[in-house]
Amino acid sequence: MNQGPFSVAVIGAGPAGLTVAGYLARSGVRVTIIEEAVQAGGRLNQLSMLYGRFDQAQSLRQRLLARLDEGKVTIITGASVTGLREEADGYQLMVGGESLFCHAIVVATGWAHECRPEEHGLCSTTRAVGLSQVAEALRLPVKQLVKQWRAKRVAFVLDVSNPFSKVATATAYQIALTLTEKLAAECYILGRDARVAGYGLESLYGKVRRSGVLFLKYEGQRPEVREDDELFTLQLSQPSLGGSAVVEVLVDQLVLDEAVIAPPGFSSLAAQLGIRLAQRGKARGVFFGDDTVSLEDTGTDRAGIFLAGGARAQMDLEETMLSAGAAAARVLNYLEIKPEAQAKVEESLCARCLTCVRLCPYQAITIDYYRSAEKAAARISERSCRGCGSCVAACPARAIELLETSDAELRASLGGVSS
Repeated sequence: MNQGPFSVAVIGAGPAGLTVAGYLARSGVRVTIIEEAVQAGGRLNQLSMLYGRFDQAQSLRQRLLARLDEGKVTIITGASVTGLREEADGYQLMVGGESLFCHAIVVATGWAHECRPEEHGLCSTTRAVGLSQVAEALRLPVKQLVKQWRAKRVAFVLDVSNPFSKVATATAYQIALTLTEKLAAECYILGRDARVAGYGLESLYGKVRRSGVLFLKYEGQRPEVREDDELFTLQLSQPSLGGSAVVEVLVDQLVLDEAVIAPPGFSSLAAQLGIRLAQRGKARGVFFGDDTVSLEDTGTDRAGIFLAGGARAQMDLEETMLSAGAAAARVLNYLEIKPEAQAKVEESLCARCLTCVRLCPYQAITIDYYRSAEKAAARISERSCRGCGSCVAACPARAIELLETSDAELRASLGGVSS
């Protein structure tokens, strides 16, 4: 497939869908985003803060939207896919009673969550709330939040309904930090493990600890919870303290982790698109395709249909953005489109220090050792390079430039701006 122009349909306008659309549009692809909600943004519309980033959720949403080339990206909101017909060179999608042709499809529908008090040993009428409900409340202005949030002692119970999630971990950390700093609440985080392997997570964990939040690790069974009209009493075993030691915590408010579930209508969408559902991975938030997940695993068992972000599995924001970039690269490869920009190596300057090889997020750089020792230098794969510029910024010898913009051109541009 090498005739253009090409068109791609992206199902879902959350951070993954918007990121995929931006990549594709900048490579000359016409993109149509189909979003079931009334506005684009997905989970960014439900959050107020993002861990590990300097921007807030709404500013990130606005920036992702601003990156879309208005001449090449169309966003259809309040609509869903109701049918699909395969043709020789693409697909006809039925959207809101109208037919939409596309050469490829990216599914970026995300994931949903559900609070299940019974899994924590509580009844359905409990005063306990889920993480998402508290995160939504924190979008309120501080003065209004102070009036509505009365609890001064708050406990978070993790690793019960969602035992494999660093998303829940990060959300609880951020909420606890906000309650501690803005409302002077006393917070406890109860969990089996502290999942801090991720961009910005370890520093967030350290900041939460320094703010005075107490961490309690439990082993074996989940904490026992008793609820009366005013208090929650939690008991958890602490073998590390010796024997059958039990720690008891009394709090005004209990916040529960939430089960990850597929977004509404995902089974119907999978049937319409003809892609396979995961069979064993749903407990871990794996919905489509194989039961194992990697950030590069964006394909499906149907040609021309790809997955991005939370449509593949539960991911945090940074993983979602990386998955979206990988999905866009797979689509461009499928359409046989060369990415918008690539990097080149000035071999005479290359010191073979391996900095670019280790840093490249697309594994597009190797050292060509098959040449003589004097001529060996970094080699950039045209197929794999996405032109992100990471190697350009990191190269200590300044031996790498982007093909579209050389260092000399950048210096000239900056000189023009400063003058």
